[in-house]
Amino acid sequence: MKAKLYVHKRELISKRILSLHIIEFANKKEVNNKQFWGQFNWYHQWGHFNGDERALTI
Repeated sequence: MKAKLYVHKRELISKRILSLHIIEFANKKEVNNKQFWGQFNWYHQWGHFNGDERALTI
């Protein structure tokens, strides 16, 4: 019994800065200003095989 397993993975990494500005409506004065750093990772993984499926373990 022989089988060959192939595993594929696609990955997307996103790094961003979120800027937050708090402004008083009445006088248009900026009350606060902050920046938040963030990173998000997405991936998709799948596989397939060629050969006898009895050769694959769970």
